Amino acid sequence: MFTWYRSLYYSDRMKETQEHLKNRIEEGDFSGSCYLITLAYNGKDNLDIRPLRSLQHAYLQEKLPLIIGAAVSKKDACRLVEMIAQDCMREQGDANLRSYLEKQE
Repeated sequence: MFTWYRSLYYSDRMKETQEHLKNRIEEGDFSGSCYLITLAYNGKDNLDIRPLRSLQHAYLQEKLPLIIGAAVSKKDACRLVEMIAQDCMREQGDANLRSYLEKQE
């Protein structure tokens, strides 16, 4: 149902393993305070940070872009975005996160 980045960025403070989180989400359990980092829904911006519970909306379940990362809090999600940006700058020399992440896939 959902498309996951193969090298998922994952907050150190996550209590669940990556596979457990993926399985729970795939089974439709959107409870908890997890935040997901996805490619931006609008196709123009780089990334979105959205609470896990937002996946309860059917339109997101059908059209949710690639899930890049998962974090315990919005603050941790912002830190992950910083890590992604650093990786992008190191690899590409620019801040086009969307392009960098799509190339990695």
